Amino acid sequence: MRKPPPDTWKPPPLDLNLDSLPPLPPIPDSRLERLAFTHKSLVLAGSERTNDSYTAELESNGRLEFFGDSLLHWLVTARLYQFLGFASSHFLTEIRKRLISNSTFSHIAWQYDMDKRLQFRKPKRGRTHVGLEQKSIANAFEAYLGAVQESSTSPFAPAKPLVDYITALVSPEVFPILAELNVELNRPPSSLNCEGHKRRRLNYSFPVMSSLIATDGMNTGRDENGNLAKAGRRDIHPTHAWDIERTHEGEWQVALTRGGVGPFYGQAAKIENAKDMALVEFWTAQDA
Repeated sequence: MRKPPPDTWKPPPLDLNLDSLPPLPPIPDSRLERLAFTHKSLVLAGSERTNDSYTAELESNGRLEFFGDSLLHWLVTARLYQFLGFASSHFLTEIRKRLISNSTFSHIAWQYDMDKRLQFRKPKRGRTHVGLEQKSIANAFEAYLGAVQESSTSPFAPAKPLVDYITALVSPEVFPILAELNVELNRPPSSLNCEGHKRRRLNYSFPVMSSLIATDGMNTGRDENGNLAKAGRRDIHPTHAWDIERTHEGEWQVALTRGGVGPFYGQAAKIENAKDMALVEFWTAQDA
């Protein structure tokens, strides 16, 4: 594994096993390979019109980066959809957002030495080195994969080398959290408490899942309209769990359990208000 990237870089939002990165698929077209590593600053440096961003876009990796970004969005989505069979759309979105972030791609690209291959204009004194800019390196990674697809003979179907690469990349070997999520999420529906009229749900008491969803707020008291009034936010312990079901009257009933203590109940027309009521009951018990 290479030495770490610059200290100014943001860390990846998910733990990465960089030693397990799969080999990059080759780009058959040498012209596209050069283009994937051509930063627009290099094009502008050789142009008489230094503000000609349109020409710089066409003669640099800008279009390939756009193409690769779109491909990655689709292929990572398809991979997660297949790999995490019982994950909700919200949870899949949260995981995908972290997988396809510039912070993730830049650290991956760094291990492939893409910063050494990126061609750019030498910076003026005091300016940041383009080859060390986190977003520029992430863009080069996206452009590279865009070039792999552009080199294929089937422009409207994902190239097999690209599909194989994403399958190997989005895996527990590279992202260890996927192994834990796979165990937690790939369960038959009968284990998700969805009997009768109960709402199908996931158990958020799983620590890894709790770390990926927003913490719940707390409301105390009511305003002049009878609505629960906001009183700040309080974090809930990672082992909290919600049981949510719809009553025959059409309201939502929730039960909060934290660390084996509870349950604390809330019932309202909206889920969030019902949760707020359960949280009030929980914190009241803690303060007693």
